Amino acid sequence: MPRKARIDVTGAWHHIILERDIVTRPGRYPDTVEARGVLCYWAVRELGLTTLELSKRLGVSQPTISQSVKRGERIVNRKGLKISE
Repeated sequence: MPRKARIDVTGAWHHIILERDIVTRPGRYPDTVEARGVLCYWAVRELGLTTLELSKRLGVSQPTISQSVKRGERIVNRKGLKISE
């Protein structure tokens, strides 16, 4: 069974449930790209993980994480997403 993470946010979505298989699957599927981008942005910029550490956890390359962080920042800003406390 895929591992799921629940992230509470305010903005366009009330709850995001990310399946590990979607976030780490190869390819540029729109849902994968968006989910990975938001996850990477929050993990690196908000939680302080390094791109190298996150790449090891997700099983993707470090450059992929760096690109995802930039993409995630655009998605978060466009959709007005915020991590709730």
